[in-house]
Amino acid sequence: MFRILYLIFFISLINTSCEDNSNERLRASSTGRFNELIVVIPQKDWDGDIGMALKEVVSKEVLGLPQPEPQFSVIQIEPKTYEGLIKRTRNILKVALGETNTFQIEKDVESSPQIIITIIGTDAENLIQLIEKNAENLIDAYKKSDLAALRNDPAHPTIKYEKINFFQKQKIQFNIPDNFKLVDDSDQFLWYRNETYNPGIDINGSMNIIAYTLPLDYSFEKVKDSIASIRDKVGKQNIPGPHEGMYMITEAAYTPHVFDSNISGLKAYKTLGKWEIKDAFMAGPFISYTVHDAANKRLVVVEGFVYAPSVNKRDYMFELEAIIGTLKIDK
Repeated sequence: MFRILYLIFFISLINTSCEDNSNERLRASSTGRFNELIVVIPQKDWDGDIGMALKEVVSKEVLGLPQPEPQFSVIQIEPKTYEGLIKRTRNILKVALGETNTFQIEKDVESSPQIIITIIGTDAENLIQLIEKNAENLIDAYKKSDLAALRNDPAHPTIKYEKINFFQKQKIQFNIPDNFKLVDDSDQFLWYRNETYNPGIDINGSMNIIAYTLPLDYSFEKVKDSIASIRDKVGKQNIPGPHEGMYMITEAAYTPHVFDSNISGLKAYKTLGKWEIKDAFMAGPFISYTVHDAANKRLVVVEGFVYAPSVNKRDYMFELEAIIGTLKIDK
C-alpha cells in the first residue's frame, strides 16, 4: 500500500514539475526595447515591392515630433536566422509568401510580453494588399503591448500617492517614477521633471509631466476647439521661461492633432502637438489627455512634454504616454 501511495505521489510530482517548467517557459522574459521591431523576411522581398510597402508602414512618421522619426527602429533578418534567443524578442513581424492569405496576431508565444504578427500572401500583390489593409492594426498591436509593458513593469519605483498634495486635493493619481523630481505641487497644479543628459553632444534636456483641473460648465464637445488656448493660459500662469515675460505656449505654426479617446473609463481628447517658449528659442513636442470628469463637472488634464534639443524624442514621448495612461480618477 505504501509503495502504491509513493508511486502516485511521485507521478504527481513529475506532472507538477512539467507543468511548472511549461509555465516557466511561457513566462520567459522577452528581449529587445520598446518601439523596436524584428522583421523576418527574405532579403530579396525586403528590397523589392513587398519591402517597400512594409517600410511605408513601419517607418511611418510619428505624429507631433519636431523632426521626422519612424514608428519603429527596424531590424530585418532572414528567415533562416530566426532561431534561438531571437524568437524571444518582444516585437516580431514575419512576412512571407505562402499558400494562404493570412494576417495573424499572437501574444506571448515564446516569451512575455511579446507580440508576433504573421502576414502571408499567395503572391506579392495579395501580400502587399494585406500589409496596406492591416497597417493600423499592426502599429496599434505593437504600441499597445509596449505601453502596457512599460506600465506593468516600470524601470523605476513610483512616488507614493501620499507624498503628492495635488493628488490628494484633486482625488486623482497616476504613476510618477521616482527619477522625476518635484517642480510644483499646489492644490491646482502639478509638475514633475526628469532631467536628461546626452553625453555624446553634451546637451541637457528634460522630460516633464504636468496635471491640472478646470471647471467645466459647458459641453465637453466644445472643449476640442479650445485645447490650445487652455494650454496657453495654463502655461502663462504656471510654466515660465528663462526670463521674465517668457512662458510656454502652443506653437502657433503647427496645428495640434486632436483625437477622440478615453482614459480611466472616461471620454477624453488625446492631443499631439508642439510647444514653444514665448520669445525664446526653446521648443519641443507634447502629448496631453483632456479628460471629461462628468461626475465632478470638470476637466482633468495630464500632459507630458519634452525638451531635448538635437536628439530623437520618440521614445521619451512614448514613456510619458505610458505614465499618463496610468491615470485614475476617484468617482
